[in-house]
Amino acid sequence: MHDRHGAGMAPGGCGLRAALWLVVVLVAGCTTPPPSAQIGAERSGLNLIPRDAHVGIPAELWPCLEHGPGNAPAIREAACTERLGTAAYSQPVNGYLLVARGLARQSLGDEPGALRDLDEALRRAPDMEIAYRYRGELHFKAGRMAEAVADYDRAVARLPASTALLVPRALALTRIGQLERAMADAEAAVVLDPRSATTLTTRGIVGARLNRHAAAMRDFDAAIALAPDDVAGRVERAALRLERGDAAGALGDLDAAVRLAPRNGGFRLRRGIAHGAAGNLTAALADLDLAVAAGPRDARAFHQRAIVQARRGSRAQALADAEEAVRLEPSSAVYGETRRLLRSGAAMPGV
Repeated sequence: MHDRHGAGMAPGGCGLRAALWLVVVLVAGCTTPPPSAQIGAERSGLNLIPRDAHVGIPAELWPCLEHGPGNAPAIREAACTERLGTAAYSQPVNGYLLVARGLARQSLGDEPGALRDLDEALRRAPDMEIAYRYRGELHFKAGRMAEAVADYDRAVARLPASTALLVPRALALTRIGQLERAMADAEAAVVLDPRSATTLTTRGIVGARLNRHAAAMRDFDAAIALAPDDVAGRVERAALRLERGDAAGALGDLDAAVRLAPRNGGFRLRRGIAHGAAGNLTAALADLDLAVAAGPRDARAFHQRAIVQARRGSRAQALADAEEAVRLEPSSAVYGETRRLLRSGAAMPGV
């Protein structure tokens, strides 16, 4: 008895089929590109060339804007705050400073502060696609998919041929069920960059949701062939294999993902589910124990461990985990039903 897409939806709606926040940061959004190169007399603000040629970025602002060794988020936040306090720059330049400070604050864990900065950046410079992009990412991470799509729409309208915008919009559209629109974005991203593991994995994710399993598998295979150390394609291929009843194949992919990212609790959770599907209950419990330790507020991990404990005959431990899953996510009907069955002593489906 495990809920489709991996134990239901976590707060914000992240399920197994779309390990989306785990892999959306894929490359498209939260992995910041390397520091920009010198481009004539001007450099690219936040690693993107300002689209308006008249927007100049004074040299003294680069400590605020650029990521690099020795330029930690706290340093960038302080430098941007100091420069914003001078009122010496144009509104577009102040917009870039606010975006830079917002990203620094996000890195420091201050997402409300980051959102305020991005809102203010767009108030001052409404045509900054980069501000819409990063605000869209914040909305995505918080589970506000409609707001994320709206921001990506504004960014794409200003910069239509960008995989860094089409990929996350496709994933956000997938999360809200607009699958044909999502596939159009994914297809466009693959046309722009057909040798990118990220674009191929994204198209595979959407294809799997559209039940185009053979095409999705081809995309995941191609993505992994291009980038064997990129876990996103492996995790998604594992999910599709598990959905199609191939637990052994899923375990092969998840073993590789865990080797590449051994501290990732989400990958441990998924491998625990795959071990459970294969009947390897001791291995499943070991992975789920690690998943719970890595994510003590992840209701899915507790719920999956409850199922494995019940299958092992440890109903008291199973009930304790089911109670915790419901406490963490009281709106889940699936978790509530598991708890009800365990409390009543009734047999659980599949157990």
